Order: sequence, then C-alpha cells, then structure tokens
Amino acid sequence: MSENEEQAMQKAFVHLHNHTDFSLLDGAAPIKRYMEKAKSLGMTSLAITDHGNMFGSLRFYYAAKDAGINPIIGCEFYCNPTGHTERPA
Repeated sequence: MSENEEQAMQKAFVHLHNHTDFSLLDGAAPIKRYMEKAKSLGMTSLAITDHGNMFGSLRFYYAAKDAGINPIIGCEFYCNPTGHTERPA
C-alpha cells in the first residue's frame, strides 16, 4: 500500500466509539486532545459515545466544528427493563 493510499484511508476512517474525560466509567482523554489527534490524522468526522451521560456533547460539538471536523454525538446508555435494582443471574 502506498503512502497516499494509507493517508486516504485515514481520512475516510471515522472512529465511532470514543469516551472522553466526561465518561463516567472509563473516559480519560480530554476533548481537545481528541480533536488535535483527529486533525493531525486528517480525519473529517469523529464521534463521542461517553458512558451514561451527555455532559460533554456540547463542548465536543463546538470543539469539532472549530477543528473542521464533523461531530457525531452518541452515548452508551444501559437499560434494565425490570428495574435498576434487578441484577441478572
């Protein structure tokens, strides 16, 4: 694979599973660092999928727009149809 082909693949790749430092269970990366890395790789889109909340969504959206990156907003929510105190065996 040539270097140009590899760069084209990096630009076409969209990472859809990212947890920022707003994620309650496993986030560590600040939004600013995500944007810097995505921009350095030439990525045109990036998603946020923090656990259990959307506190960072607005900050992520504006940071992505400022960096020229298309923001994709998501979240990982957990649901239990029988109730929050019920634990499956």
